[in-house]
Amino acid sequence: MRKALGYSKKGSKSDENEDSFFLSPASSLFVVADGVGGGPDGKQASQSVIAEFAALGQGTVSHERIAHAIESANQKVYSQAREQGKQGMASTVVAAWIAESRLEVFNVGDSRAYRIDESGITQLSVDHSHVNGDAVSRNKITNAVGIRKEIRIEVASFEVPKRGYLLLVSDGISDPLTDERIRAEVLRSDLSLFEKCLVLTSEAENHGGRDDKTVILIANESP
Repeated sequence: MRKALGYSKKGSKSDENEDSFFLSPASSLFVVADGVGGGPDGKQASQSVIAEFAALGQGTVSHERIAHAIESANQKVYSQAREQGKQGMASTVVAAWIAESRLEVFNVGDSRAYRIDESGITQLSVDHSHVNGDAVSRNKITNAVGIRKEIRIEVASFEVPKRGYLLLVSDGISDPLTDERIRAEVLRSDLSLFEKCLVLTSEAENHGGRDDKTVILIANESP
C-alpha cells in the first residue's frame, strides 16, 4: 500500500512560485522541478519540465521514457531561452519511479530525493551545485535542464523500501533544514501525510528559508 501527497508554497523572495511538481500514484511516478532564472522565466522552465512528465504519466512508464522526457525538456527549455532572449532560464528536476521491487531516481540540479525511516535518512539524488557563501539558499547550480544543449542526468537504482517514506523536495526545503530535522518532522506520528508537508514548509520558513518550497511525500507500508 502506498500513499503520496504533494505541496508547494511560494517563498518570500520571489513574485511567483517558480517550483512545479507532478505525481501519478497510478504510474508510481513523482517529480519536482525548481525553476532557475527568476520570475516568469523560472516558472516557465519548471512547467516545461513537468509538461513532459505529465504526458509521460498518461502512458507506459519506463526507464528509457523518463530519460527521454528529461532530454526533451532540456531541448525545449534550451531553445525557449535562446529564442526569447532569456539567458539563465533553466530548471532542476528530481524524479522517482517505483517499478515493482525497484526504485529509480533521476536528477539534474540540486532538488533532492530522500529515503527516510526509523534507522535514518539517506539522500538518493546527487547535488549538481557547489557552496557559494554562507547564506540560506546558498548553492550555485552547476547543471540544470536548459543550460546546455546536451544534458547530464544522474540515475540511481535502489530496492523499494517496505516501510518508511520517500521524500522529494526543492532546495527551498533542503537548504534551510538539516537532514536530521527533515527526518524528525517526517517521522512525527501525530501528523497526517499532508500535515507533514505543511510542517516541512513552515519549518523551512522559520529557519530563514525565503525560496519557494515544494514537497512530495510518499509513504511506503507493507501489506
